[in-house]
Amino acid sequence: MAAIDDSTLVSPAITVGPSLEGLPPRQYFSLREAASILGLTYDALKKMVGRQQRRDGRDVVCHIMNGVKAVKIGRGPRARWRVKFD
Repeated sequence: MAAIDDSTLVSPAITVGPSLEGLPPRQYFSLREAASILGLTYDALKKMVGRQQRRDGRDVVCHIMNGVKAVKIGRGPRARWRVKFD
């Protein structure tokens, strides 16, 4: 059995979650902006948030993936979803 030369093995770069390089430091993003950062369509993200929303105290939240959370801001028909990247 031939020995494997470890110097020829190259591990691919693994990224977890979205890259926020080059974006202005902000606390919340709109669903359209977050969808483009996450590589999703706006409609897909909106449906995902609508299906996975949960009450957290007085807030309505949706945990999209590790470190990405959508929060419903406002009340009634004027409420809007905003996405936070931790």
